[in-house]
Parts: sequence; C-alpha cells; structure tokens
Amino acid sequence: MMPGERFASWIRKALSCDYVFLDPPYRLHEAYDEALGFLGQSRILKASSIVIAEHDKRHDPGESFEPLSVIAPLRRATVYSASTG
Repeated sequence: MMPGERFASWIRKALSCDYVFLDPPYRLHEAYDEALGFLGQSRILKASSIVIAEHDKRHDPGESFEPLSVIAPLRRATVYSASTG
C-alpha cells in the first residue's frame, strides 16, 4: 500500500492523530512535499497535532505546508505544529 493510499484509508475511517511521524527514504525529497502537503490539506490533523518529519541533514523540507508551521527545525528532523482551528 502506497503512503497516499494509507492516508486515504485513514480519512475514510475518520481517524485523527495527535502525533504523526514521517520517515520517507531520505533521497526521495518529493515524498516529503507529497506527505506534508497531503497532511496539511487533510482532516487527519487536529489543531493540537504535532508532525515530526525525519530527513537527511542536508535537506530542508520547508515551511509551506499550510496549516503546518515549523516549531523546531532540527538537524535530522523538522517538527511542525498544526493549527487547523
């Protein structure tokens, strides 16, 4: 099952998460954009959700995944907070 399919199945089940850990293969930078963009537009996150995206220390997944905002840019991970109001 591909990550997008798994997310879609969670949405169908009306699942929401307090914490989401992402650890795609480090060389697949587009996987971060896809997963974080999907999460930002989904109903999986609550206003209090935290998303932790592990990544290569040379890769910055960015901050442009509304409503996700960076709260802790770390060397090998970026921590986002969801403000889904």
